[in-house]
Amino acid sequence: MTSFATHRQRVHDTDRSARARHAALRTCVVSFAPYGFRATYHHLCHSAGIPSDPEADPDSLVRAVEELDAARRLWRADEAAHGERRVREKALGRRAVVPDGGWRDQPGPWLAFCPDPEFHPAEPLPVVVARVLASFVPPGPDAEVCRVCGGAGGTTRWRDGHLVNRLCARCGVRIRADGAEAAPAVAAAREKRWKEIWSAKGGREPGAPPLPELPPRAPPPERPATPRPRCELPKRNRGRRSDQKADKRKKLVHITTDKEKIRAK
Repeated sequence: MTSFATHRQRVHDTDRSARARHAALRTCVVSFAPYGFRATYHHLCHSAGIPSDPEADPDSLVRAVEELDAARRLWRADEAAHGERRVREKALGRRAVVPDGGWRDQPGPWLAFCPDPEFHPAEPLPVVVARVLASFVPPGPDAEVCRVCGGAGGTTRWRDGHLVNRLCARCGVRIRADGAEAAPAVAAAREKRWKEIWSAKGGREPGAPPLPELPPRAPPPERPATPRPRCELPKRNRGRRSDQKADKRKKLVHITTDKEKIRAK
């Protein structure tokens, strides 16, 4: 997989089609997604104003990738500082990672995971990422505080068909996730909604009418059943092996006879 910087350059490349530049933006989001891929993509579409047809405003793709790159630079600087600190700690003999209240104490690789693609912080990504990187939550089993807004508005439940997610009621960041029984209908509805968001390049604005349902596909025409020709395999020659053994015996007899003649001489 090529680097984030390579795909960022492809987004800026005006010689490429808008569709190719949009695909490069998608790869950048795969590489760095503070809210998770879906919520990060939805945020960029609305913050940069990406239309349903990127050909109408190709510069919106540049605005989106630059916002993402600015947030990524903050994260990379924090990662570099963390790596240097770990080298010093290991040199002092402290190899085990001790919880310190930073964002790395939370489970998962995301900075502020938002499972609902349409419910996430509305501020620019660099502002939110900088706040999460500088956040401090005292470690402990009851540490359920939103690192983005402080969680003063309480929590709300959001099911994805597999888990019950406790989200910050103000910004949608997941505070914790509880196990639940599988709900295929809920999972199918969530996937259907995501496909609508993806096809509309970021979904609809709040208050907009719902997207029209696609007409059902016509079933393929039935092909007449034709009998398959029967393949007749040739019969195996069962006596071939016995004939080969008989030939070997004859050769051995001739060799033995020739040796006896040589000895008699």
